[in-house]
Amino acid sequence: MKPIHVEESQGVWILRFAQHTKRNSLSSQTLRALKRHLQDVLAKPEARGVVLTGSGRVFASGADLRELEAFRPEEAAAYVRLGGEVLGWIQTFPLPVVAAVNGWALGGALELVLATHLRLAVPDARFGYPALRLGLFPAYQGTVPWMREVLERRLRYLLWSGKTIDAGEAMHLGIIQEIASPADLLARAVERVRQASARSRVRTTPNA
Repeated sequence: MKPIHVEESQGVWILRFAQHTKRNSLSSQTLRALKRHLQDVLAKPEARGVVLTGSGRVFASGADLRELEAFRPEEAAAYVRLGGEVLGWIQTFPLPVVAAVNGWALGGALELVLATHLRLAVPDARFGYPALRLGLFPAYQGTVPWMREVLERRLRYLLWSGKTIDAGEAMHLGIIQEIASPADLLARAVERVRQASARSRVRTTPNA
């Protein structure tokens, strides 16, 4: 099964993490596919933006730990660089990128969410860095710009403790901006892309 399922709705490209058996982990295969799909979207003149979402009750989980365990040191370093590169692509993407968080977003997936331009979530979505309990710190560096912006003690506690929080607390911390019902989540995310793209028809230079 392909790691990402692609849909299109009136110029809005929906990229859905779709590896159910791996809890939509951000494996190297998934990260490469995500970058490739983002490049494909930029090549389409009719594209208005992107929605990132998941399948089942999981938006995405962090790294595939089995894959990491099998990596040689240089492979692990390359994986971390790839993750940072993909997050950089999202942060500087010249079209709106909206996260529609349909469930759990943990570890690297939370970093991915923080890199998007607007973030919506269902009420029972969960966010956190549980890998911190294993002594693993977020590797993609996607939390750094957000930490500079938010600078709250509760964020530091989230990072240091590995605590998992719900959508309400995530909204209070600024991780997400809206809460939507599961039935409305995707439609509202698509609408937010359309609203943002309608305000600016100018594309910036695509990433190199």
